[in-house]
Amino acid sequence: MATPIDHPEWGQKFSEYILFLSRHGSQQAELRLYPEELGNLQIQLKVLDDKAQLSIVSANQQVRQVIETNLPQLRQVLSEQGIELGQTHVGDQHNKQHGDENSQPFTSLSSIADDQQ
Repeated sequence: MATPIDHPEWGQKFSEYILFLSRHGSQQAELRLYPEELGNLQIQLKVLDDKAQLSIVSANQQVRQVIETNLPQLRQVLSEQGIELGQTHVGDQHNKQHGDENSQPFTSLSSIADDQQ
């Protein structure tokens, strides 16, 4: 994600990315953040009957705080598309309830961005 995490538009761009993933059903993705020293985000999204479960993992506390701050905006963006954001986990490891039983490989942001064009 080329937008720096401290940029005012980051929350909107992040919400749009999650919305994009939701349109493709359950997804796993890995986002590279800018600046690079913030590390990556691992995202697990499950959508079933217009209800979404989201798990986001980052080793960086600042990143987790920014995501948590932007969750209300994400809920609003998804709600406008008829998707209810239910169980949400933001942490340094995936919530066990999200499990890996039907895992798909992580998708890089660059391949997702190519699909959007």
